[in-house]
Amino acid sequence: MMPEIDDSKIMIKNDKDETVECDVLFTFESEETHKSYIVYTDNTVNKEGMTNVYASIYKPGKGENESILEPIENEKELAVVDKILEELQESIKKDDFMNKDRNNHEMETLDSSKMEELQQNEEWISDLPIVNGKKSTEELAFDDIVKLIKEEKNLQDSTDKEKISETITTVLVREKNEEHVNTLFSILNDIGINESSYFSMLGMSAYELKNFLVAEKAYRTAVNNVEDGSMMVTGYKNNLAYLIRRKEIGDPNKRVVKEIPILLRDGVKQKDTFSLINMALFWALERGKEDDWELADKLFGYINQNDINDALQWWQEVADSGEVEGFLVHLFMLRHGKVAGSPLGNMDELFKCVKKEYPGILEKMKTVVPPF
Repeated sequence: MMPEIDDSKIMIKNDKDETVECDVLFTFESEETHKSYIVYTDNTVNKEGMTNVYASIYKPGKGENESILEPIENEKELAVVDKILEELQESIKKDDFMNKDRNNHEMETLDSSKMEELQQNEEWISDLPIVNGKKSTEELAFDDIVKLIKEEKNLQDSTDKEKISETITTVLVREKNEEHVNTLFSILNDIGINESSYFSMLGMSAYELKNFLVAEKAYRTAVNNVEDGSMMVTGYKNNLAYLIRRKEIGDPNKRVVKEIPILLRDGVKQKDTFSLINMALFWALERGKEDDWELADKLFGYINQNDINDALQWWQEVADSGEVEGFLVHLFMLRHGKVAGSPLGNMDELFKCVKKEYPGILEKMKTVVPPF
């Protein structure tokens, strides 16, 4: 089979010799078989309401469209991969894909009716009532920015645009009314504020204030707007995956689990420290079976020892806030010899802390990995 593969899609021939576009969920290499595998879905659903997920041996080709997929026929390989697929199917429910499709449809509608929506926003702003009584701080802030935009929206000078965006940022980081948030994001787009770096900083500021609605929307915008080939894309995707993994998004009930490994895939391939840690935590804490803990353990082994300071500090703060995943990250770092010690405790202390909340952690995680 000679499939066409890009970063997120794969074109294959099905049993009816029809060309089908599939979503690539992730790829992995087995240390036991020394082979690469690709896991993908055609987004069809079986009788149990589960999304069909498939896996094949993946052999990258030297040139474009020369990659090869081969069936997995070895019983040992089938057992390992089948277990991964079975667990993946359990975690990806039909409504996950329905929600993702719904979100995609909403984005397509937004793109196709951009001018109409901007016009509606202007009409909505123009029709805001003038209230003479006492208002809350939130209402005053939003009305103030609407007034500013109405007064300056026709000015083209970059300084004025910058002034408007700064004012919008000040309000957005604490704004939790979804209608207001969507309106302000549309205004930013209308005045030409579309730099990924701006939305990344907005996301960070909102997250610090635990405004997850704005943080998620800002990071999604940063990911969508980043230029092709930008070195920042890995960081933007990692931050968005972090929010989704921890359910720190506008509506946790609409969380699409499939997004997490897809967002982290490229960062893991590049052995980015934060991406490796987030992917490991996804498998260990989101899924939590024995093989998942084994995979998480292997991912930590790939971390570059010279690029861990920021990650150690970040998850130390997570631990200081009382969250066990911070202790788990430091435990893995000690286990793989990335650090000589942790301010959070020794390996036994860290292991006991993690096991209280995650009893599925493997006993071997409290011992140091022997050197190769």
